[in-house]
Amino acid sequence: SSYVATQPCPLSSIYAASKTALEGFADALRREVSNFGVAVSIIKPGYVRTEMNQKNELISRNIVGQEQLERMKDTYSRLFGKDYQARFNYMVDRADQPIVVANQIAHAVCHPYPKTRYFSANVNGVPTWMLLVHLAAR
Repeated sequence: SSYVATQPCPLSSIYAASKTALEGFADALRREVSNFGVAVSIIKPGYVRTEMNQKNELISRNIVGQEQLERMKDTYSRLFGKDYQARFNYMVDRADQPIVVANQIAHAVCHPYPKTRYFSANVNGVPTWMLLVHLAAR
């Protein structure tokens, strides 16, 4: 899953919906298979340093073209603030390395009693579990 399922951000509606659906699926599956000794866990990372963002832009450019992509970025800047892209890039630059999430996956797979949810990595330098505790208190 992803932290975005709990706290979606602008321009992530489809991604957030898919991650929220994954959580519903995992929660239902956990109940279906628990009597067979099978555990189901969800990993909820924040930002992780991967090539996903660069690949998303490349795919978008290939689908809509550079000119349309620039118009979309201009529209996003007007809707979400001129510094939207800079703020997003700042968070991505502060992201954790993939090993942080890999360690959580290893724990979920190897532990005899894994957690139902693992919160890993960070958002803007703050661990996701701390952010989720704050959100739950709202």
